[in-house]
Amino acid sequence: MGEGFRTLPTIKEKVIALGSFLRRQAYTFGPLKHGKTKDRFKVDTGSLKTRMGDYVVWERRAPLIEYVYMVPPSLNLPDSLRICLEIVDLICSKAPLHMHTLTLCPVTLEESEEVEEEAWAPPEGKPVDPAVLERLFGDPIKNQKPPKPPAKKTSGFGGSYVKPPDKNPNEKKRKKGKRRFGETTIGRLPLRHVHAAKACIAILAEIADSCVSGKGRARLEQVWELDGQTGGEAIQNSRRKKGMGKRAFVGLQKKKQQKLPPRKNLHPKETEKADVRRERDKMVALRKQEKDRLRREKRQQELKLIIEEQKKAKKAKLNADKRAKSESEEKTKGDREAKKNKKKEEDKKRRIEIQKWREDKQAAEVAAKNPGKTKPKKRTRYVAKKNHIEQDRK
Repeated sequence: MGEGFRTLPTIKEKVIALGSFLRRQAYTFGPLKHGKTKDRFKVDTGSLKTRMGDYVVWERRAPLIEYVYMVPPSLNLPDSLRICLEIVDLICSKAPLHMHTLTLCPVTLEESEEVEEEAWAPPEGKPVDPAVLERLFGDPIKNQKPPKPPAKKTSGFGGSYVKPPDKNPNEKKRKKGKRRFGETTIGRLPLRHVHAAKACIAILAEIADSCVSGKGRARLEQVWELDGQTGGEAIQNSRRKKGMGKRAFVGLQKKKQQKLPPRKNLHPKETEKADVRRERDKMVALRKQEKDRLRREKRQQELKLIIEEQKKAKKAKLNADKRAKSESEEKTKGDREAKKNKKKEEDKKRRIEIQKWREDKQAAEVAAKNPGKTKPKKRTRYVAKKNHIEQDRK
C-alpha cells in the first residue's frame, strides 16, 4: 500500500487497512476457476479460495471497512474536481513511479447476499426409442421359442446312436449342371496342379475350336503351302511360302477386347467379388497399356521427324559455317599478304633512308675533319689486310 499506509495514525487503522487489502485480494482472485498459471503475482493458482476464504469467512468477525485512495468527503469538493483528482491519482499509481497523490480514506461496505448454488442434476439427453430400450434392457428370454426336444437314441451293436432325419419324399432333387470341357480331369489332379491344368485346358479348348471352325487352317495357309493337304503328318512336311521369314509362326486367335463390366453401386458395407474386381482391374490395365503403346509410337514418330529436321538444320549450319570460315580465311590471307608486302616496302624505304642518312653523316664528318677539302690518305695496310681476308674466304 506504499507511503499512504505509513500515514495512518494508529496501529488499529493500519491493521484494518491491511485486512481490507487482503479481503479485496480474496474477493478478486478467490472465485477464479482453476487454470494454467502465467504469472504468480497476477493470476490465481487455483488454491486462493481455500487459503484466503470467501465472503462468509471475512464478514463473520472482520469490520466491514475498506481504505481507498480518494478525496475525503469532509472537504465537500465539487464532483467534477473530485473525479479529476481521483483520475490523476489512478494514473500516477499505474505509472512506473507507483505514487499516490491522495490519502487513504475509510469506506463502509455493505454485507453481501448469500448466493444459493443450484442442485446438481444430470444433463438431459435425447429420448431413446422404446423399441431400442426394449431390445437393450428387456427380458431376452421372454420372446424366445422353446428349444426342440433332443432326438431319441436308438440302441445298436456296441452302443447307441441318433438316427438321422428321414428324407422328405416331396423334396425335388437338384440337377447337376453340364460340366465344362476338362472339368473331370481337373477334379482328379492334386490342388497344386489345378492352376496349370486350367491354363492348359483353356489352350487346348481354343485350338479345338479353331480346328472345328476352320480358322486354324486359314491361319496355317498364311504361312505354309498346304495345297489341299490334310492330316497332321502332311501338314508337318509342308514348306514355307516364299517371302516368309523364319520368325513367322502360327499362333492362337487374337482375343477380342471384352466389354468392361460396369462397377456396381454397392452399399458401403457390401463388397464386390474378388474375381470380378480382379478381372476389371486387369482389363483396365490392358487398355491403359494399349493407350500408352499407341501414344508412345506416335511420339516416337514425332521425335524422328524432329530429329531429322534438327539434323538438316545442323548440317546446313555446319556448311554455312565452313563456307563463311573459308571466305574469311581467304580474305584474311589476302589482307595478310598485302600487309606483309606493305611492311616489306616500308622496311626497304626505311633502309634506304637510313643508308642515305649514314652517307650524309659520314660526308659531314669528313667535311668537318678536312675544312680545306684535301683528300685523305689511303690506308694501304688496312686495304691489303682486307683483300687478304677476302681471298681466304674465296
